[in-house]
This record gives sequence, C-alpha cells and structure tokens, in this order.
Amino acid sequence: MTFNSYGLYGVEFQQNFNSRENALSVFDTLSSTLIRKYGPAFSSDTDSWNEKEYYFTDGIRVCSLRFIYSESRGGGMFYYVILSYADMELYKNTVDEL
Repeated sequence: MTFNSYGLYGVEFQQNFNSRENALSVFDTLSSTLIRKYGPAFSSDTDSWNEKEYYFTDGIRVCSLRFIYSESRGGGMFYYVILSYADMELYKNTVDEL
C-alpha cells in the first residue's frame, strides 16, 4: 500500500503459483472482470510466453494486471499474478508535495 498526506493512493496484490496454467487462469479471469468494468485494455510491449501486462484506466484511476515468471525472495521460481491500483489524482498530489 502506498500513502501520502491525503491518504491511500495505491495498492498492490500478488499471488504466486507453481503452475503456469493456474496462474494464467487467474490472470484471464481478472482480465475479463476488468474489461467488463473499465472497457478495453492497453497492453505493454512485454507480451511474451512468460510475461503479460494490461492497463485499464477511467482517466483518474489506473489498474494494471501483470503475469510474470520470476525469482522469489527465497530463490525459487514462480509464476506471479500482480494486480495494482492507483488513484492518479492522489498520486499527483504526492508529486506536487515533493
């Protein structure tokens, strides 16, 4: 979670998986839900076998959904699904404070 003097402006959730198929199933379910809520997704240039990233926005809030294969802090390799959310108006206030 990310805070500034105005309150919470960002949050991130992640879940690791041993199975690529299970991770992609969760990624696809979340992606479908976000498309219904926000409309079409913007994708990053990193779309590959082991990495996908989609962005959703309504002009004020930004949500990103990532699927990656990466090393954990403990050294094991896992598939991750990461969901991040930020309110850009509150983020702008944070940058303006600096």
